[in-house]
Amino acid sequence: MKKFTPVYLILGLIFCVAGAANAQTKTLKVAPVKATTAQSGADLFREFCAACHGFDGKGSGPAAVALKSKPTDLTQVSRHNGNKFPTIEMRIAVAEGKVAAHGSSEMPVWGDVLKSISPNSGVTTLRINNLVSYIQTLQQ
Repeated sequence: MKKFTPVYLILGLIFCVAGAANAQTKTLKVAPVKATTAQSGADLFREFCAACHGFDGKGSGPAAVALKSKPTDLTQVSRHNGNKFPTIEMRIAVAEGKVAAHGSSEMPVWGDVLKSISPNSGVTTLRINNLVSYIQTLQQ
């Protein structure tokens, strides 16, 4: 098995008590990304997106409260784009993180993460396409 470059991603929250008994500082816990065999969009979403966007895609994952800006409600992407799902823009957002409409600069560039766990660019492209297709199914 080929070793992959360690890449860090948001996995969850650690609540640290600081100062007064009730004062809490929210911080993100980071961990190295693990190799995965997940190929389906639903599995990839659960593995890489749900921590911030929530399992329902509405932006209420467990890590969301520690972010500077609320994660995008992915169920409303089509609605905010004239009721048309912006497939190409979403692929770019996932692969390169360059579409402001999708989220803030806090969002990891998932293309880099997926490349780090598979040297096969075809597998990376398939995963990105499957993930975007899954996000399209979340539209309300």
